[in-house]
Amino acid sequence: MKLYFLRSPLFFIFLLVFILHQVSQYIFKIPLPFLNNYLDNFLAMPVILFLLLAEKKYIYKQKDQKLSLLFVIIATLYVALVTEWLFPLLSERFTADWFDLVFYSLGSAFYYFFMNRIPVKEEN
Repeated sequence: MKLYFLRSPLFFIFLLVFILHQVSQYIFKIPLPFLNNYLDNFLAMPVILFLLLAEKKYIYKQKDQKLSLLFVIIATLYVALVTEWLFPLLSERFTADWFDLVFYSLGSAFYYFFMNRIPVKEEN
């Protein structure tokens, strides 16, 4: 099985930015308040949705080359509810910030319009 989805530069850019942000935030303690509050929320949905599409294609052998708009909306709402309602309900370490939903939604919209496909190489 050839994993052509690994050829997506945007997926790797988002993943790299996420990792660099985590290093700057937790290891180097660089104060970037707005980015520390919302960058991970924006980056999370494109990474999660891209991996969900890859799972549908390569593990479950579905022919889908894109995620439907409804699927993207439901996945975004699911992540937002779990992180902004359930986690704060279960632990005081988590804080609900419904402004995060804006950034989850922006990340999902970016994914839907610019990343929502599995690169396919034509084979002879």
